[in-house]
Amino acid sequence: MSITLDPQVFAREFARLQPTAPAVPRAVFLVRPDGFRLSTQSASDNAYMDLALGVDPQRALAQHAVLADAIRKFARIPVHVFPGAADTPDAVFPNNVFACTPKRAIVGAMRHPDRQRESRRDDIVAALAAECGGAVERMDQHHGVVTELTGPLIVDRARGVGFHGLSERLNMAGVEATHRAFGLAASFVFDLVPGEYHTNVVMAVLAGRALVLHAPSIADPD
Repeated sequence: MSITLDPQVFAREFARLQPTAPAVPRAVFLVRPDGFRLSTQSASDNAYMDLALGVDPQRALAQHAVLADAIRKFARIPVHVFPGAADTPDAVFPNNVFACTPKRAIVGAMRHPDRQRESRRDDIVAALAAECGGAVERMDQHHGVVTELTGPLIVDRARGVGFHGLSERLNMAGVEATHRAFGLAASFVFDLVPGEYHTNVVMAVLAGRALVLHAPSIADPD
């Protein structure tokens, strides 16, 4: 398993990898927007958030229910919905805090205290561990690690490849810990441009067949 910041090295390694695993998830988990509001902490390094606009909590709940039903209907996979809480306003983005691999559940190491409270949701951790083989790895217990999991990390599931965009939400210690926890075959690390905070806003892997990218959000054109 290798981690590289060199585009040429990664291109050669990627060319050797073949799709050998399922390219899409077998289930989805969501956190309901109970008490949903904008977090001033998250807004401090998230240019996409405008605190002046506010949110409509009831509309958010209705939209969330429609989303869950649409996934069940069209993706035809299970959807597990957990309740939210008023003291975790960003809990509707649980992929930043929790992840599931075939061998373990993973808990992220969040930058902001609002998000760190989410990682103490024992009910979610226990449910994911039961789904993912019983083991739990907590990134928040690794010294010096910052990793918001599949926010800054995009995974090509079919090949076991990780694309890691560095920002305030992911440092190199976080890359190394996440690479090991996910059991990735290869990881490519790059800087996002200043003001960009999460790779999953500007990049997506589509079922191992294509990669969609907003290239200006990546610092190095190569």
